[in-house]
Formats: sequence, C-alpha cells, structure tokens
Amino acid sequence: MSLSQAFRDPMSKVSGTIVFFDLVGSTIMKFAEPEISWLPKIGDFLDIISSEVKKEEGGEIIKYLGDGAMAFYHIDNATEAINASIRIQVKLALQRKNGENNNFCKIGISSGKIYSAKTPNDFVDYFGTVADKAQRLCSASEKNGIFIDEATRDECRPNKITSPLGSAKSREGRDYLSKEASLWLKGFSKPVQYFEIIWDEQGFGPNVDAISYTTSGGQLKSNNSEPSPKHDIENHDQIKSNINDRTKWMKGVISANKGQFGFINGADGNTYFFDGNTSIPDLHPENSKIFFHPLPPRPGKRYPIAGNVICIGSELNGTIINKNKERSFCFVSINGARQPNANVYVSLKDEEEVENGDFVSFEIAENQFGPYAKGILRDQ
Repeated sequence: MSLSQAFRDPMSKVSGTIVFFDLVGSTIMKFAEPEISWLPKIGDFLDIISSEVKKEEGGEIIKYLGDGAMAFYHIDNATEAINASIRIQVKLALQRKNGENNNFCKIGISSGKIYSAKTPNDFVDYFGTVADKAQRLCSASEKNGIFIDEATRDECRPNKITSPLGSAKSREGRDYLSKEASLWLKGFSKPVQYFEIIWDEQGFGPNVDAISYTTSGGQLKSNNSEPSPKHDIENHDQIKSNINDRTKWMKGVISANKGQFGFINGADGNTYFFDGNTSIPDLHPENSKIFFHPLPPRPGKRYPIAGNVICIGSELNGTIINKNKERSFCFVSINGARQPNANVYVSLKDEEEVENGDFVSFEIAENQFGPYAKGILRDQ
C-alpha cells in the first residue's frame, strides 16, 4: 500500500504514544569540534535512548533523526513512555555529574490516533498530528525538560510515574505533573495544552526559540495564556567570566530569527539575545555561523546579550587601527557597530599595505583564535 493510500485508509489509524528525543546543542558541537569528537557523543546519547525504550514495556525506536530519535508506545503504555523518558534524563544528568559527557536532552510526548504505514524500506513509521505535536513539544521544552500533551496525561497512570529524586522526596502521583499550561506551536492554529513532568527538583520551562512571540514597546511578550516561569541560567560563572572580558569574541549559531530580534546558541552552551542594535549590519538568518561579544542582560531581562554580532563570510567595512611597524598585524574597527571593541585581527603578511585610518572593505573569516579580516581592499 502506498503512503497516499494509507493516509486515506481509516484502518491505518492506530492508538499510540509518540516520543521525540532531541540532543541539545548539537549544532554548536558540530561547529566547534571535529567529527571524530562529536559523533561518538551523539552515539552515546542514542545508545542511552535505545537502552531505555524497551519492547517489554510496549515501546520501540522507530527511527533515528540525526541527533535525536522517535519512539512509539502502545496507548496503554503511556506511563512507561514517561518513565523511560525520566530514566534517560537521569542517566544523562549522572553522566554530566561524573564528567563522562555534557549531553543535554529535551523530550516531547503526545498520544492519540496516528497513521501507521510502511516506508519503501518496509519499516513501519507513524505520521499525523500526534507525531507533529510530540516533535513540537520536544522543541518547545528547555533542555532537561519532558513535555506531555493532554491526551498523554489522560492515558497515563500518574501513580505509576517515578524518578529517583521523586522517590527520595516521597513524591506521589500528580506531584510529577506541573500545572496545565499552553503554548503557541508552529503548525497549530491554537494554543497547545501541555504538562511538564517534574522529575527533578523543579521544572525547566519552555524554550523561547520554539514559541510564537510578538513585540510590544520593545518588550518581549509571550503568546502564552500566562507568563512563562523564570528559570536561572546555568553556567553563571562562565557567563560572568565571558562578560568580564568584553573584547573576547565567542562563536555561536543563530538558533532563531524572529524578524526584529533573535537568539544565539553560544559556544558556552548558553542562549543569548540579539536584535538590530547588536547585529552588524543587520539580523542574520537562522543557522548562520557567527561571532559575538557576550554582554550582561538588560535590566529585568533573563537572557545575556550578544553584542557586535558578525556573520562568518559577510562583507563589512571598517577603519585600520593599532598598526605598528614592529609587528606584522593590526586591527580593523568595524563600521556600524553600536557596542565598543568591535575590532578584528588583520595579518599584514597576507594583505595589501594599509595605514592607520585607512577605510577598508573586507570579509569576516575565522581561524583557531577567532574572527579575522581577509581580502582587505582600501577604499579609493
């Protein structure tokens, strides 16, 4: 039976629970590390998922998705899907604590009627709104989070949900479920109701990259029916160290571009906010590889700022500074920067003769030390 026939056949619908697992920060990891380093880390992550999604509990891995996976559970085993997800998060947390790796995961779970069909390779796959919702809930969660939809809440047996920390705290039944909340998710015409599984000390909340946002008076305003909870940023000391050296460039990748503002996954594993006031010359598209200066959050805001955002490969203009006859390099101060210290390295060995004060055009490139200007051309 072809896929189009299967999708038209009501008999192709089965009742089930779909789980999406996603490795957080894999784009940055691939950008910052050689394949021989990052590929085994992804393999370790997928091995943990495979070890915890058990057939005897009604679950099976349907497919790997590069740096994630999709699993299917029989509808009667929604609780087992939740407990397997908790075990995966606990294992990853223990590995991080023991210094074995630094993998973080987020998980989305949805239940209901879903289309089942065989692929050209004769494997069974699952399609439809339930699968889409599980994937979107996964994307909507912060790292460490487990989001489930209303149907999964209705199908699971809360008194059978368990986690090591919950057991130690004598947590029972619905103590593992957050209050009901809602999110606007891509591909859905109205807010999606969800619950977070509280497997740790507290919940981790939603990830702003996956939520629909509007701007009002320069302030971020979530389309949620109630404000999202604030969560402390991890790695405070690392952020503080980065911010203290405001001349230090950090690598990153544009994870979200909302039109008037966006977010960056920094090489330190944290999320940075940027807008037209901090990007040179303007907002860059999603997945762009960039450098930026980490700056402190604006008053009352959660996210640190990415200042002087420059895209690798972009062509910019600037002014030659700090040239000294006793050394073979200088710097170019980038035009259009709204924060100080927007200076990049220039190797005088590789470029035409320039002098302090010359206006030049150049391309942003990178080496092991950070960004540098190449292809220097003096403006005539």
